[in-house]
Amino acid sequence: MSSTPPSSLCGGLKDYFEKKERRHDPDFYIQPASVSKSVDCGCRYCLIACHAIGTPRAESNLAKNIEASLGNSSLRYEHEGVPQNSNKSKGDSLDTTFSSSGVVFKGAGVSTEVFVLNENNDPFIPVSVSIPGYTGADESLQAAMKWFAECIKEHRLFCPAPNSSAGPAPLPLRVIDVGLSGTQRIRLKQTNNERGYYACLSHCWGAGQPLRTTLNPDTLTSYQEEIQWGQLPKTFQDAIFVTRKFSIPYLWIDSLCIVQDDIKDWETQSAQMAAIYENSVITFAGSASSGPTQGLFRKADPEHLDHGIGGTEDRQSFQALRKRKPLPHTATELPLMKRAWVFQERLLSTRYLHFGQNELLWECMERQTCECGNLGLGGPSRLTWLLPKHRLHPLSLQHMTIDYTSNVAVAWQVAVVDYTRMELSYSIDIFPAISGIANSVASAMGWTYIAGLWKEHLILDLLWSVDRPNHSRRCDPWRAPTFSWASVTPKEGKYSCINYSIVQMLGAFEKHDPPKSKLDIYVSVVDTHCVPLGHNPTGRLISGCIILQGTLIRSRLRCIDSLRGEWDIAPFGKEVTMDILMTENFVVDADYDYHHATSQLRDGDTVYCLKLVGYTEIPAVRGELLRYLMLRKVERDCELLEGSQGVEEYERIGIMREQRHYQAVKLMDLATEEDIQRDLMVNII
Repeated sequence: MSSTPPSSLCGGLKDYFEKKERRHDPDFYIQPASVSKSVDCGCRYCLIACHAIGTPRAESNLAKNIEASLGNSSLRYEHEGVPQNSNKSKGDSLDTTFSSSGVVFKGAGVSTEVFVLNENNDPFIPVSVSIPGYTGADESLQAAMKWFAECIKEHRLFCPAPNSSAGPAPLPLRVIDVGLSGTQRIRLKQTNNERGYYACLSHCWGAGQPLRTTLNPDTLTSYQEEIQWGQLPKTFQDAIFVTRKFSIPYLWIDSLCIVQDDIKDWETQSAQMAAIYENSVITFAGSASSGPTQGLFRKADPEHLDHGIGGTEDRQSFQALRKRKPLPHTATELPLMKRAWVFQERLLSTRYLHFGQNELLWECMERQTCECGNLGLGGPSRLTWLLPKHRLHPLSLQHMTIDYTSNVAVAWQVAVVDYTRMELSYSIDIFPAISGIANSVASAMGWTYIAGLWKEHLILDLLWSVDRPNHSRRCDPWRAPTFSWASVTPKEGKYSCINYSIVQMLGAFEKHDPPKSKLDIYVSVVDTHCVPLGHNPTGRLISGCIILQGTLIRSRLRCIDSLRGEWDIAPFGKEVTMDILMTENFVVDADYDYHHATSQLRDGDTVYCLKLVGYTEIPAVRGELLRYLMLRKVERDCELLEGSQGVEEYERIGIMREQRHYQAVKLMDLATEEDIQRDLMVNII
C-alpha cells in the first residue's frame, strides 16, 4: 500500500497522510467520524466507506469526487491499537481502522472490511486475499504448506529446519504410523529409540472420551497391529489426512500414544511433553473443535466471504474493491484455546497450525499469520491473543543470557495469568498440564521449581493476587500449598483468575533509563521443600512448604463489605479513630471468598502480615508502596525441614497493600511492640 496520497482526496484524508509522513507514527486518529458528512463529501474513499456500510445516498454524490480535494470529510482515520473515542451520536458514527488485511469501516451497526487483491489496484486500500470458505480446501492446505516451507527455509534462529545437519530428532516412545509407505495401514508404532520426523495433534477431548490406548481392555497390542479407519474419530481422521498431505510419516496423539490407564506410563510421558512438542516438525490444532467427533475442517461464515462493493460494480474505478465482514482473531473464540493442557502444547511447539472456524492460522517462533493476513504485524495484541510463542519456548530459553533472566521470570508470570484462565477437566492436573513448560524453564535456567513458583524469584512470584476473589475458593481436595497460585480455583459456574498486575506495572517503570522505581525486599528465603507424588518435580504434589524470615505484625481482619468481599487490616491491640486509620491504606487482596465454608475467616479474626517488598520512587506516588503476605496461624501436619523445629506454621490468605504516603499512618506505627516480631522465621504451608 502506497503512503503517497492520491490526487483527489478530501481534507480529512490529506491531513491523515501529511501527519503520517511527518510523524512516522501510524498510531493516531484525526477526528471523530460522521456518516452524513462523508456522504455529502463525495470523495472516492468517503464514498467507499459509505457503500461499505450500506448508506444509500452515497452513489448520488460520486460526481463530487472531482472537487474532493476541497472537501472536509470527518471520517476518523486510525490504525489498530488506538482507542476509539467518538463524540458523535451512535447513528451517525463512522469509524475507519487500517489493518494489515484491509480498511475496516464501522457505522450504522455494520462492520465491513474493504481490500484489494493487487497493490496496483489502489494506492490507499491494503492488499489481502480471499479466503476459500472451507478450511479443508486445497487452497487452504496449500497456503499452510507454503507457510511451513517458508519457515523451514527462512527462519534460522528459532525455527530449526527438520532436515538440518543434526538430522531428525528422537521419536517419542510411541507414534502413529500414518501409512505413507504405500500400505495406507494405520498403526501404533513402538519406536525403540529411533529418530524420525513426526507431527503432533493438539485437540480437545470433550465431554466424551476419544479413542484411547489402554491395558484393560488391551488395545495397546491390537493398535500396534492396526487401527481401523472406522475406529478413528473424525478429528483423528482429518489429522492423519493432513499429516499425509505434508508428507510426514508419523503423528503423535496423546490419547493413543500414552497408555491412559497406566499411571507410570502417563507420568513418564507427561514429563516428556516439552521434548515431544518441541521436537515435532509441526503441531496441527483442532482449534475450532470442542470434541474429537467434530473434525478439523469448517465451512466459513458466508459473511466472511468477499464480494464487490454494492452498487459500484459497473464503475471501472471500483471493480477491484472487495468487501467482507472482518474475520475475528481472538483466542477466546477458539474452543481449543480455552483448554489448560493445550496451553503448553502451543507454547512448546515450534510450528503451530490452527484449523479455525473460518480460516487457517499459523504461528511459529518467528511469525504469526493467517489466510486473510490480519494475524501478524498490526494484528491482535495480547488483549485478544495469548502469550507470544517464543517467550518460553526451549530454543528461546537456550539463547537467553544472564542479563535477560528477569525477562524469563516475567514471561512465566504472564504465562500463569493466561494459564489460570484455562479450563481443566480434572483439578489435580493443574501442575501436570503446565509441567512441560516448567521442565523447559528449569532445564534452561537451572532454577528450582516450587509449586508453580521459582525459588530464584520466589519473593516476586509470591506477589500474585486473585481477580474476583468472591468467585474463588480454596481447592478441595488439596492440590497445592497455600503460597502457590494453584491453591485457589474458581467456584462452580464462576470465573476468576490470577494476576501479577503490581509486578508487571512496576516492571514497566524499571525498563526506563534510568529506572523509575526502586525495589526493596524485606524478607529472606530460608528454605523451600516440595514432595512430588511421583518422580516428576513439576508434576502433582503431596506437600510443600517455604520458610521465610522477616518482620511479622499481628493484626485484626475487618470486613468492610461482606457482599462485595471487601476487607482491610486494623492493628491488633488497640482501637484507632477513623480519621487516623484510613481504609485505603491497609487494603486486603483476598485469595478467596473468606465466607467459604471450608476455610472461613470472620470480621475480627487474628491474622498476621509478613512485610514482603516495598517500592519507592514511583511516578505519581508519594512515599513507599508496600506489600505484605497475609497469613493466619494453623495447626496442621507438615514434614518439617531440617532446622525448622519450633518454626510456627501459617497459611497464606492474601496480600495486604499499604500505601505509605509521607504523612500517612503506618501499620508498624499503629501496632504495639508485642504485636511486632522481627527476624522471625515462618513456615508457610
